[in-house]
Amino acid sequence: MTEKKFKLGGMPRFRQVEPGEDCEFSGASIPEEFESEWDTGYGKNKNSKWSLTLTLLKHPHPSYSFFSGSGNGLEVVWETVAEVIRVSVIESLKDKDFAKAWKDPEFIWTLTRREDGSYMLEG
Repeated sequence: MTEKKFKLGGMPRFRQVEPGEDCEFSGASIPEEFESEWDTGYGKNKNSKWSLTLTLLKHPHPSYSFFSGSGNGLEVVWETVAEVIRVSVIESLKDKDFAKAWKDPEFIWTLTRREDGSYMLEG
């Protein structure tokens, strides 16, 4: 008999990276715009955020210490208004090579939080 697996409850949320820190991830989904209950200043009604899933490989936050750097990733959901996602990634996904790398579970991306609070993405 095949062993069944069940997963109940929501997906873990991505914790923000503090200024001067970075994290690594792979296998990201295409960011999807959604309306939040908060005024974000973005989107048609000024309440848009973008949601994506990714496999977190390394993160400096202590709550991720159980897997960080172990080679075993943690699938998380990130809801953000970060310009690097809502503008740069969405535009870059039009390029087929970028889109392939973005979704590739073997391609490692590094997300760095600059001292001014903005994010930089490198892969």
